[in-house]
Amino acid sequence: MIGKLARLPLRMVKKVARRIQADDARRNAEALSNAPDAPRAARRGPAIPEHELADLDPAEITLPATQLMGDDAVCFVDVRPADAGGPGLPDAMRIPVEELVIRLAELPAGQRVVVFDGGDGVAERAALFLRNRGLVQVFVMGGGLPAWQRAGGPVDGA
Repeated sequence: MIGKLARLPLRMVKKVARRIQADDARRNAEALSNAPDAPRAARRGPAIPEHELADLDPAEITLPATQLMGDDAVCFVDVRPADAGGPGLPDAMRIPVEELVIRLAELPAGQRVVVFDGGDGVAERAALFLRNRGLVQVFVMGGGLPAWQRAGGPVDGA
């Protein structure tokens, strides 16, 4: 089986892997929707395990929101939980932290990535996970979306 997989074009292997991820996510969502009495945290996707975090001080990879404004070379990633409502950054990728493990391949390679949250510290954990996975140009927006809004940054969906 592995020999057959190794002979397939990489493009096809990626499609198969994404299809498997999508099917798993759908099955997980169906299973969780059938358990409405389960705790909210248990209904989310896989948590990021401690051993998957880079051994860095989060302060080393935190950038102030004001420093990020007007930087077109940055890919912003909103890692707020899937059930978080409210405004977001225009053109930001929306990858809830509970889906980050399975959607890692969607992040742009070779581009600076800035993750942000609702100001609750979730982005720091996400950034440490991404750094540990080899994405060295990953940073955290200090203070999250609230800091961005206080600094006068544009938002959509308000």
